[in-house]
Amino acid sequence: MPSTSFRPAHHCFSLIGKLCVLLLLSAIGTAPAWAGNCKMTSPSAPVNGTIPLSGNITVGRDVPVGTELYRTTFWNNTAITVVCDAGTYAYAKNLTVTPYPRASWTPPNGAIAYQTNIPGIGVYIWSNQTGLPNLNTASINIAHNGDNFIMTQATGTIDAWVSYDVTIVKISDPVGTGTLNGSSLPTVQFGVIGSNTAVTLNAQITGSLNIVSRTCTTPNVQVDLGSHYMTELKGVGTTTGTWVNVPIVLNNCPSFFDLNYINTNTMDGGNVVTQGRLAANSIQYSVSPVTSIAVSNQGVMALQSDGVNPTASGIGIQMADSNGNPIAYNQKNQSGLNLTTTNNGNYTINLKARYYQTGASATAGQANGAATITLTYL
Repeated sequence: MPSTSFRPAHHCFSLIGKLCVLLLLSAIGTAPAWAGNCKMTSPSAPVNGTIPLSGNITVGRDVPVGTELYRTTFWNNTAITVVCDAGTYAYAKNLTVTPYPRASWTPPNGAIAYQTNIPGIGVYIWSNQTGLPNLNTASINIAHNGDNFIMTQATGTIDAWVSYDVTIVKISDPVGTGTLNGSSLPTVQFGVIGSNTAVTLNAQITGSLNIVSRTCTTPNVQVDLGSHYMTELKGVGTTTGTWVNVPIVLNNCPSFFDLNYINTNTMDGGNVVTQGRLAANSIQYSVSPVTSIAVSNQGVMALQSDGVNPTASGIGIQMADSNGNPIAYNQKNQSGLNLTTTNNGNYTINLKARYYQTGASATAGQANGAATITLTYL
């Protein structure tokens, strides 16, 4: 193991760079397996790791539970020096204040997620890919060797970076709207534990984040495909030729906030804070015929009988996207809408329809169809 000689009285080690949200578990100090005292010498007091929340995010109705909605990261730019007696020490990461109850959803990195003041929105904190709260199971042993002290790392790795990440996440349905207050989120602490606890970082989240979560209104669409002569159809796979527009109108939509905050940097007392929205909002649509699918790879649905008038035979209705590509029924399709931050905005998904001959023998008659359009908000 590497060794370093120091003055007989003390041993110093430095923590420089990323700050890994070291949070002290309240239970850690009850029966420590470590011995020796430590104190900070540079700086002389714990670092204040404040993160300011700001901005807006739109949480789609159909965003899956567990989706990371927003992340803010703190890095410390200041070297931290801790002086310790001979002994054994460990790092601890803890959540010192948790204003809201624990969430039922569990993050993938071992962290504990907590509810916030917005229904359906939770938070968890992590450091160096490890969720909080966490006690680093490795230890630093500082032992006498003649007139010198020798620092050795026992098992595992001591995380000596000072950085941490706060993730805002969807934890349940439905999601509420309003202002997510930094005061509703946990506070954290980083420390070195021996006979005493040398606190090196106190961290809190300030400011607020506006949460938007609602859908657009979508009126029913009636489309007249017109009257056609049977002579327009020349056989199986032929069509009436001219597409008719099927506009799917979305009215009174919410503001969609996407990547506006990514890579935004601010300075906080010599510490760097970055924050960002992690994914752009989007709207998908799926088309489900009320009748059966006649020709799936061509987006053709069977006609619908009204039970009174004769229905044409050997004919179906073909639907396509705005580029003329046949619709894949009962599957999610990208709308391609350019969503903006305009509140109560209006959008249109432009589809198309026409008649398509499905049988070798086709007969005239009523030729109606119907389908359900389902919108997915992400």
